[in-house]
Amino acid sequence: MADAMEDTEPREDRVTIKVKIGGEDYHDIVIDWSDGKDTSQILIDQLSLLTGIPCENIDCVIVNCVPGHVYISNSGPSRIDRDKFPREKYNAYITDGDCFAIAFDFDYYMDRFISRLNLVSRQNYDDELCTRDFCQYSNARPMLNRRIKIMKNAALLAKFKAILRAAYIPTSTGRVMAAHRANYSCNIQPYITAKCKRNPYSGNPFSLKTYYPRTHG
Repeated sequence: MADAMEDTEPREDRVTIKVKIGGEDYHDIVIDWSDGKDTSQILIDQLSLLTGIPCENIDCVIVNCVPGHVYISNSGPSRIDRDKFPREKYNAYITDGDCFAIAFDFDYYMDRFISRLNLVSRQNYDDELCTRDFCQYSNARPMLNRRIKIMKNAALLAKFKAILRAAYIPTSTGRVMAAHRANYSCNIQPYITAKCKRNPYSGNPFSLKTYYPRTHG
């Protein structure tokens, strides 16, 4: 009986937040510092399980809250040097029971298709309507599943890399244009710049503003 009561009581070394995908119910995500493990990886593993995105395709997680945010890298040199999601920094911004919705960013980075997970705080999204920070359509399960299918498509990735190499020009403008050519040639541009008609600022501001009915909120 004592053990059961202990598990339900608040603990300083463990915080539970509630996270949802657009249109779905909340799921508990637990960050536990008690065993000394890499809490950043534990958080990423739980979000991978919730979303279905393979861990290797999650580039980073950004926990947005007021008055600040927590950034967790999952790729490149910054992954090795990350601060392991320290309890002191986490407790400064997030409390037990806080609610978040996941906004997904889809792109090509470091030889693979990746997604950046932005955990939007409750005050910045609505459960039914689109807001500046959260589009109900582009962050819902159907769009997420299409993006995951692209991430797992090895043949498409190989084709994308080949087009990118052939079109590459070693300037900043040249790199952008090569990426655009690969995106359109592989028919993945709609999933990179999925736009919300209620928010003209959504998507990449440097991308072409083509209207895609299937990817508009």
